[in-house]
Amino acid sequence: MALNSTSAKRTQTQRFLNESNGASINQIALECEDIFTAVNNLSPIYQLKIPNNYYLDIQAQFDLSDELIQRLKENNILYTEDDTGSFYHFYTKEINGLFFEVVQRVGSYQKYGETNAFIRLAAQADRY
Repeated sequence: MALNSTSAKRTQTQRFLNESNGASINQIALECEDIFTAVNNLSPIYQLKIPNNYYLDIQAQFDLSDELIQRLKENNILYTEDDTGSFYHFYTKEINGLFFEVVQRVGSYQKYGETNAFIRLAAQADRY
């Protein structure tokens, strides 16, 4: 079970907790075999938009190819890796207090992409 929290007042998570008095579910994660196929099956109007500077940061951090960075950016897909494998994930916008995450694990990666949590929280707070 992954637990992410913040004390920021404008995040989607904090708004949800305030409105539901801390009860209920606000995120559902689904695993897929091909993240790019999965995102192409979702209308762009439902995709959570990720800021462009995120992709500059991960390209420098992980030495990713320009082609992969472009595909990630065009599809609002987040990325991380460790010595066991890599992790791709994207989020939907909030719909009635609920949002979805779609993930793909490559290799033996077993974490939850927690290094990207601050990007998701910032994107949800901006509501763009």
